[in-house]
Amino acid sequence: MKKAILLVFIVLFNLSGYAQSNDNHLLGKWKIVTFDAMLYHDYRNDSTHYPPELLESLKGNKDSAFMVGFLDGMISSFKNYYYEFQAKDKFLEIKNGSIKQNGTYIINKKEKTILLMVKDKSGGENRQTLLYELKDNHLLLSIPSDEMPITIGLVKE
Repeated sequence: MKKAILLVFIVLFNLSGYAQSNDNHLLGKWKIVTFDAMLYHDYRNDSTHYPPELLESLKGNKDSAFMVGFLDGMISSFKNYYYEFQAKDKFLEIKNGSIKQNGTYIINKKEKTILLMVKDKSGGENRQTLLYELKDNHLLLSIPSDEMPITIGLVKE
């Protein structure tokens, strides 16, 4: 009996890190204002900073034009892009006024993560875990990766 009570306590403790979205500060519409992945772009003033290491690695590289085009494409893909976190754990991704995808989310305040879940056409579910940091009306979402970490900055509208 003591083992069963201990097991229930452990499960409840682990779940306590997950918060319901309807009592969090993420509710609302958030516009992407910065993009940081190998380069830094600020959409508010349309400025891009290419780190010296990146510029040096492109010199003399036969694929440099492709790489610059790829990075510029990534930058333009997040222009006029929003995340909207709604009550009842629903979210929308909106690009140029159209819904790109929608799904549900779970916030883990202890781990500082947001788990996004989107149903695919086959009935399965795609999941993506983002690290988050919230300061005032500024939200940073990061996609951890050893190859190319991406961090986007958003402001609440």
